[in-house]
Amino acid sequence: MYTAEHGAWPVELANEFEKRANDPLRIEELTSWKSRTWDGACARHAFGFVHHVALTRRAEISTWLDDLRRYRDANNRRPAADGTWTRDPAWEPPAEAQDEILRARWGGEILAEASAWLAKQGASSTRTDTRGK
Repeated sequence: MYTAEHGAWPVELANEFEKRANDPLRIEELTSWKSRTWDGACARHAFGFVHHVALTRRAEISTWLDDLRRYRDANNRRPAADGTWTRDPAWEPPAEAQDEILRARWGGEILAEASAWLAKQGASSTRTDTRGK
């Protein structure tokens, strides 16, 4: 991945979400990216969402990630007859579960809030410089 691409993402996201004022980010735009594949649109949206929470909810990120970890721990186990278990390396949490975890942690409007924040990053007075971070 080229640094220049990541550097362009904040402006691209701002332009996209300025046009999408009535169509906020959807969980599928964050969760449709599957392991061992590349999805540039999903990567850009995930980058934007994480950038938003990193700047606006920094103190809560570790608890959100722990919520996701606990969900994986409880739901990604293959039990064996002897009582042991293994993990499925191809397992991915369903979008609905990720959405529920996200909204339980930050409220039902978190994706709309992130979308509005991303749209505002297009104004030169509020754009955040992400270089070197």
